[in-house]
Amino acid sequence: MIDTKALRQKILDMAIKGELVPQDPTDEPASVLLVRIRAEKQRLIKEGKIKKDKLDSVIFKGDDNRHYENLPNGWVVCSLSTIANIFNGDSINEQEKHQKYFGRTEGYNYIGTKDVNYDHSINYENGIKIPYITNLKIAHKGAPLLCIEGGNAGKKIGKLNEDVCFGNKLCAFENYGINSQYLFYFLQSSDFIKIFRQNTQGIIGGVSINTIKALPFRLPPLNEQERIAKNVDLLLSQIDIIEQNQTGIETLYDELKKRTLDLAIQGKLVPQDENDEPASVLLEKIRA
Repeated sequence: MIDTKALRQKILDMAIKGELVPQDPTDEPASVLLVRIRAEKQRLIKEGKIKKDKLDSVIFKGDDNRHYENLPNGWVVCSLSTIANIFNGDSINEQEKHQKYFGRTEGYNYIGTKDVNYDHSINYENGIKIPYITNLKIAHKGAPLLCIEGGNAGKKIGKLNEDVCFGNKLCAFENYGINSQYLFYFLQSSDFIKIFRQNTQGIIGGVSINTIKALPFRLPPLNEQERIAKNVDLLLSQIDIIEQNQTGIETLYDELKKRTLDLAIQGKLVPQDENDEPASVLLEKIRA
């Protein structure tokens, strides 16, 4: 059987290292993309939509004054806060949920950690809706949601297909003009998971928003991000097919195994031989 879980991880890890798709020397380098991102952030700051970040546009370099690792041509490494507005949601106690927000027919769906599944799907219809006019934080369609606190920290992640309000143990990543699917896949890579776990603190286990903002992010040229995302989408969909087929094969194998055992104990698996010593004689030997 193919270890599809390991195969998925291998694809994601190759993707964020620039090993999955060929590079195009004509692609605009990521350093130019960063200039546009800075300009967009300045505009949003002036409009009061985001706050100025101390880690803005920091590019990580090693002791030799070169970017971390052997990055592919045109790539840069920057802090996550350089490319995304990162924020957690709001806590609502259970009593308030049921008194004020349960059973509404309109509003933003409220997503808690329990609503984000290990397969990256999100349960939107949990019965809790927040009125459209609200002071609660809103994460918008396309943003990844990552669990950053508790036993599921770093393990649960989904990508929104609608605007939502969400819990304080979840963290939203609203990017500034990069490919959202590439960011979603980056947050599932072994390198990110490793550094996330290294920064986990506290009794219940968690990583602070400020720490997450400072974590390094591999930024490819925008065109390459799009090629990477499309290839990962294709490969993961093919793995889904493999898993479905393997499930069918395993089900068939289990059924055949059960059927074989049933036939064996019924004496129907092999032909009988009239010359065989009967079991009654065997029993006499056993008694003796």
